Amino acid sequence: MRDFSPSFPTVPLLEKKVEFRSLQSKSSPSELRNPYLQKAPARGTETFDNLSSEIRLNTKLAHSSARRRYTLKELNSSINKDHYEIKEFMSGINWTLVTVTGKIKRQNTCGACYAYSSVAGLEALANLHRIRKPSNVFSEMQMIECSQDYLNEGCGGGMAVFVFNYVKDTGVFEETDYPIQVPYGSCRKQAGQKRDFDDLDYVVLNANVMSILKALQYGPVVANFSIDNIFRMYKSGVLDKKGCSQVPSQHSHSMLIVGYNLRSHIPYFIVRNSWGEGWGSKGYFNLEIGPLSVTNKGYCNCAAKRVNAFPFLASR
Repeated sequence: MRDFSPSFPTVPLLEKKVEFRSLQSKSSPSELRNPYLQKAPARGTETFDNLSSEIRLNTKLAHSSARRRYTLKELNSSINKDHYEIKEFMSGINWTLVTVTGKIKRQNTCGACYAYSSVAGLEALANLHRIRKPSNVFSEMQMIECSQDYLNEGCGGGMAVFVFNYVKDTGVFEETDYPIQVPYGSCRKQAGQKRDFDDLDYVVLNANVMSILKALQYGPVVANFSIDNIFRMYKSGVLDKKGCSQVPSQHSHSMLIVGYNLRSHIPYFIVRNSWGEGWGSKGYFNLEIGPLSVTNKGYCNCAAKRVNAFPFLASR
């Protein structure tokens, strides 16, 4: 997967004023198919902040459940289905509220979003299972330089699932043990601490938003997005299909989905980027989910293909 790095040429498109919807926007057709909105205030004045207590409780419950170990068969059958009941989903989850996710990092001009999203997923997994302390800040540089035998291409692009295959076989270094070094080169250290991830596995999600929502009941999800130059200008609010490319082949960018909110008047995913805390909402953005249906491939093509992955530690 070719990455869309945060450095872009100046084009006329960037000079246009771009408006983004806020959480108080008027309802859309997708909301009419969302049972959770029946519980929301009639005027639609709810925001993420005043729902945070509910979402925090949901996340704590999900955290307790997700800390057990599952088999690949168990999770695959739970996450990838042809039909879902709304009762299967909590009204909102935000994994950042239970300190599962770490600091926002910045990939700069290296087209290795796959390394940053997958490492963020591994850090979340380590924090979720409390398998390594004190930092649980892992090395993207190791993935960029050392996973090329697993079909990744360094700063030229790659896939999170290839990183997971590599880490399962070789382990992962802390960032302090394998720091960022420019220019990027050949692998400096091959074997990390394998014991923590020797039972690492992952579920490749079906191509629909419902599989993403279901996987988020267990933890963050690494997903691919089609984005364009307008996306660079995002500041806050809920991004809709006007704010990103709907062409699957255009500027694929891998990021970590860390939660969702179905009680907002515009239901949205919460997504962690790798362009530093100065971008977006301290490094995060909200993306409209759209209709709660297995036919919905997601805005920004976030569920257009079977490439999204949910990493987990398998039961022995």
